[in-house]
Amino acid sequence: MSNPRQRQPRISALSGRHPAVPMGDSPPAAPATPETPPPPAMVTMAAKPAMPETAAGANQKMTINISKDIADQAKDAFWLARGEYRTFSAWVEDALRRHIDATKAAHGLDDLPRRPGGGSLPPGRPLG
Repeated sequence: MSNPRQRQPRISALSGRHPAVPMGDSPPAAPATPETPPPPAMVTMAAKPAMPETAAGANQKMTINISKDIADQAKDAFWLARGEYRTFSAWVEDALRRHIDATKAAHGLDDLPRRPGGGSLPPGRPLG
């Protein structure tokens, strides 16, 4: 007894055909559907700039906790500047670079001193 709600198998354009069978030996294909032009908003979008080339393994994943409001504002700001940056990570990296440069300028430094111990930051929740 079959279940009437049982899912039917999907049928693809390649159904019943094998990739090794030459196209001439296959049944005639269904007529092609005419292409629809892209919506007007897609036509006016600028092309994304190329990702900067970095050495393999030069990137490091970083997990931070920030307020939901700041996270939402950051995503909105990236969306506004999406033609200038290829990824959200590139946008965040640029923002961090600008803040690092401002911190060095505020302290009158050309290079940042290494943190004590040279290792990771203290773990745990922030105080206050």
